[in-house]
Amino acid sequence: MDLNIRNYIHELQSGDIVEIQTDKNQSPKQDWFRHVKTHQASHQIKYRLRKQSSS
Repeated sequence: MDLNIRNYIHELQSGDIVEIQTDKNQSPKQDWFRHVKTHQASHQIKYRLRKQSSS
């Protein structure tokens, strides 16, 4: 991946280096499920969405 900021999902290849930018006001979105590959990631999204909807 080059040094440009990506606003879309890019499947990582071996050796790719990424910088993760975070925002404390960010919350998960339902469409994130289309992009996750692991059970743990899916579980965390479900957990955060449930917690967000109960607030």
